[in-house]
Amino acid sequence: MGLKKRYIGLSDEGKTLFWLILVDLVVFLGMVPFFFLSFIGLPLGWLLGSAIEIVCFLTMIKGSGFILDIANEKNGRNRGRAWALVFAFLRFVLMVGGLVLSAVFTFKMEGNYLNFFACAAGYLPLMIVAIVFNLLHKRKKDEKPVIKEELEEGEEPLDA
Repeated sequence: MGLKKRYIGLSDEGKTLFWLILVDLVVFLGMVPFFFLSFIGLPLGWLLGSAIEIVCFLTMIKGSGFILDIANEKNGRNRGRAWALVFAFLRFVLMVGGLVLSAVFTFKMEGNYLNFFACAAGYLPLMIVAIVFNLLHKRKKDEKPVIKEELEEGEEPLDA
């Protein structure tokens, strides 16, 4: 099975996760030369921010699954709200914890092991990829294929 077929078979969440990981890896590989320039805090800060971002995305997916179970009344015990709140709190703790840890290394210890700004920038691809992916997905959904029989005589389809 080819990579293209696997990608097409992914759910929307899986496609978003694929692009998140791809963007994170490309940026990290672009930062690898900083290891040799003794600025190891930049790629390590990005790596920490990216790892937290991916875990936060996975908890969003799981938490929204619990909320949808409540809406569809699949879970009779109604524990979905509690789990959704736990995941939301976990995301908050992870993001704040990553920023506090990187801030301690950057500003308090004045070390070059974690960069605060790189860690904060590591959180951004989640927002960017989700917005771009959803806009493209909505655009594809809104496009209605034109049937040639519906066209007036002499009129050409737009994509021809």
